[in-house]
Amino acid sequence: MRGLLSSCMAASVIFGVSPATSASCLADLMSQDANALVASMEGASSPHLWHGSGCYSDQGDPNACDWATEIKADERIGADRRLVILNSSHRTGSGAWDYVRVYGCSAGQLELLFEEKFLYGVSKEEVSPEEIVLVAGYWRSGDPNCCPSARARHTLRWDSQKGRYLKQGFALLPLEKK
Repeated sequence: MRGLLSSCMAASVIFGVSPATSASCLADLMSQDANALVASMEGASSPHLWHGSGCYSDQGDPNACDWATEIKADERIGADRRLVILNSSHRTGSGAWDYVRVYGCSAGQLELLFEEKFLYGVSKEEVSPEEIVLVAGYWRSGDPNCCPSARARHTLRWDSQKGRYLKQGFALLPLEKK
C-alpha cells in the first residue's frame, strides 16, 4: 500500500493534483459502500440506487416500480480501482440488464473508468488490475430475444496511458449444457 500511495503522489505532482487530493480520492474510492459510490457518479447512466436497491418507472412515475435494481457484485481491483455490477430486472415486463462499471481516481477525482451493459446478465471469468474477462449471452441472427444461441467472452485490458479499460478481445463460446 505504501508503494501505491507513493506512486499516486508522484503521479499527482506530474498532473498538477495535490498528493492530499489524490490520497483523499483513493480513500473515498475504497471506503465508500457501493451504493454511495454509484450514487456519487451522477454522470453514469441508469440505474440509480438508494440503500442497496433501486426502483424506477419507465414513465418517470415516482410511485411505480417497473425496474428493480440491485448490486450483484462489488470488488476491489488492486489498490486503486473498483468493479461494481448492477442488475436491473424488468418487473412489469420481460428483460434484465447487468451494468458493469469500473471506478477509479483520475487527476484526484473519482471517475467512471469503464461502463457497459449486458442483456440478461454477465458473469466474471477473471478480474485483475491488468485484465477483466466477462462472459455474456450472444444473439445470432434469427435468435429470439429470450434465448441467445451462444455466449461471448469480452476481454478488457488496462491502458495505463489512457487510464481506462479498453476492449481488447471478443470470442464466441458454445452455450453450456444444463
